[in-house]
Amino acid sequence: MKKYWRVYVNSIQDALADRARLVVYILEDFIPPTVSIILWLGIFSFSGKVASGWELNKLISYYIVVAFLTLTLNHYIEFPIGFRDIKEGGLIKYLIKPVSYLMYIFSGSNGWKTVRFLFSLLPYSLLVIIFRQYLSVSTSLPSLTIAVLFAAISYMIIFFQRFLLGITSFWITDNDGLVNFFWMIHALLSGLLIPLDFLPKWLQSITWFFPFRFFYYFPAKIIFEQQELSNYSIDLFMALLWMIGLGLLSSIFFKRGLKAFSDTRQ
Repeated sequence: MKKYWRVYVNSIQDALADRARLVVYILEDFIPPTVSIILWLGIFSFSGKVASGWELNKLISYYIVVAFLTLTLNHYIEFPIGFRDIKEGGLIKYLIKPVSYLMYIFSGSNGWKTVRFLFSLLPYSLLVIIFRQYLSVSTSLPSLTIAVLFAAISYMIIFFQRFLLGITSFWITDNDGLVNFFWMIHALLSGLLIPLDFLPKWLQSITWFFPFRFFYYFPAKIIFEQQELSNYSIDLFMALLWMIGLGLLSSIFFKRGLKAFSDTRQ
């Protein structure tokens, strides 16, 4: 594990050196929820109400919680994997080292996440201060613990999903369209743009079969609902199943991709 700790430390140094990219990542995390808050404030000032039984304070609080979850849970690894390592051949240097490429990428992403989280605390604090009059979050320790559990599982699910997106470059010459399509679905079905309660019933039913709802909507929902863990047993099982399944798929498809990668360079 010492070698992966070194990767983690080196990634922190890399993130501190690449501050411009760090700023872009932070803006990507904060712009959607901030715009959503401003939009709903405008809708409320015009109509005096919001949809699906949500009170204004609860809705604004939801987006503030989601803003924290986005800066905590997201990984940005699909483009470095697809372009830097596969298209440009940077993957070769990892294959001749006694390291797991999956663990290498995970350790590096964690290093970036650490710096990004610390740098995001100031703008996040400003977001809370600006909209503090609408902030209404009252949760219990058990609910918060359950939310953290789901968030930890989501952290791994998001990583494996991004990893799988990145390694599609083994077979797809230009996977930018696929990645952008995924981001669109991710934003819609994860609760990033709007709570899933606002979606049509048929679309809400579809989200049940995908892991996106566990990213932001579900941890935020748990914080507000304050129910026992037993009420989420099925959801916990499904989240764990997604995490394990995507982890296995990441390993299997990476090994298959290596064969395609080797064949194209012979």
